[in-house]
Amino acid sequence: MSNLFSEGLPGGPGVLPLGFFPALFRRFLLLPAPGERSVAFWRQRTLALMLLAGAILGLPAYLPSVALSLRERLWSVVLVDTLAYGWVVVAALSPRWSHATRVRGLISVLYLVSVVLLLRLGTAGAGLLWIAALPVLAAILISLRAALACWGLAAATLAVCGWAAASGWFDGSAVIPVQPFAWAAWVVPVRLGSKER
Repeated sequence: MSNLFSEGLPGGPGVLPLGFFPALFRRFLLLPAPGERSVAFWRQRTLALMLLAGAILGLPAYLPSVALSLRERLWSVVLVDTLAYGWVVVAALSPRWSHATRVRGLISVLYLVSVVLLLRLGTAGAGLLWIAALPVLAAILISLRAALACWGLAAATLAVCGWAAASGWFDGSAVIPVQPFAWAAWVVPVRLGSKER
């Protein structure tokens, strides 16, 4: 299988000439060669597109998030957002990184972001959304077995965070549940005892 970042692009492998981005877009919009219709090829192409889109479209999401986190003095959120966006940009523009390195890095970065957001903002933040994305991305980019492993990791993480919140480990933070057994809402999105419809 050819390298999406080197074949058909000006400058050869590992070089980012001025025509890199137009050539990259052309490469992704063209149909694959007859020998490149395997699942592995499409996984590589999907990941490369996701990283490129994240590097370009992530900036408008990154700047307000960091500005708000700075205003609220959420230093850990600022740090993890900066690390995550920086990694996405580097991964999108690093021709020598293998598909496996990119996928493992993406899953790890998303897990780190989700855990930090869960610990700092609880269920009110975006941590639940990020951690829910792990098994979906693993299924698309790796395999069903990896998706099940990520699902188990996500469920265990949510259960531990919910149990810790219910036990009072996060006193004074947004993580504290407001009713008995509300820790279950971390794993099952149902508020126990709620009369709201």
